[in-house]
Amino acid sequence: MSEELDILKNKAKLYKKLQKARLKLQNKDFKKSGYNPFQKFNYFELSDFLPHINKIFDEIGLADHINIYREKSQAELIIYDTETGHSETFYSPIQEQLGKQQDIGAMITYARRYAYNIALNISENDVLDAQDIKVKNTTKIDRVKILQMLNSNAEISQIKGWLNNNNIKANSFDELTDNQLMQVFNLFNQR
Repeated sequence: MSEELDILKNKAKLYKKLQKARLKLQNKDFKKSGYNPFQKFNYFELSDFLPHINKIFDEIGLADHINIYREKSQAELIIYDTETGHSETFYSPIQEQLGKQQDIGAMITYARRYAYNIALNISENDVLDAQDIKVKNTTKIDRVKILQMLNSNAEISQIKGWLNNNNIKANSFDELTDNQLMQVFNLFNQR
């Protein structure tokens, strides 16, 4: 019983520090430097907040580690209390990239960004809602332009994980619905 009580106390200490980190981060002045020109919204790049997180974690006694699991299409961010050794894990889905080497780097950056967003309550635009609004206004010309850009710069195999996670059977970008095409376009745009 004493061991269980110690585990609960350590978990409470970790969450108290994590809440303190969230509040400190909330009071930092950092801007969204990423821009999605198609949907016309700004978003946080990893470099916008990670330096602040590193400093805050160092000040209050937290450390972090991230693991990327391609086979699970998942990233896990583990946050440790450096005093007690207790840890908590936060998960983020990832987009499997099968293309160029820079695609792998983009996938890792994207996974890390969203894992930190989850763990530290970093607020982003609701991209899916924004996409649905735009999809209603998408014209045939927009679809053609998007398809031309995707077909000349990417391959459908690069989004195999995303397709599988969304139960979409498609062998080419042309087979995607307007809504799916917009989501795919945004995936590539955010890299």
